[in-house]
Amino acid sequence: MKASDYLKKFEEAQGKDSEKPKEHTLQENALERAMRLSPPKAGTPYDWEDYEKYKAELEQKEKEKK
Repeated sequence: MKASDYLKKFEEAQGKDSEKPKEHTLQENALERAMRLSPPKAGTPYDWEDYEKYKAELEQKEKEKK
């Protein structure tokens, strides 16, 4: 049995066929950071004001859903 055949059977047994392998490219990392809400690490006071407004809007939308 070839090593690739063994690995394929092992992955099937583990159920890893359904998972898409995650790429660690700059584009994937940038998209992940953009989709996650986190406070700015630096910036102008205007950046912080925009962040606080956006955070308040998200909280209000969550309250409306309930």
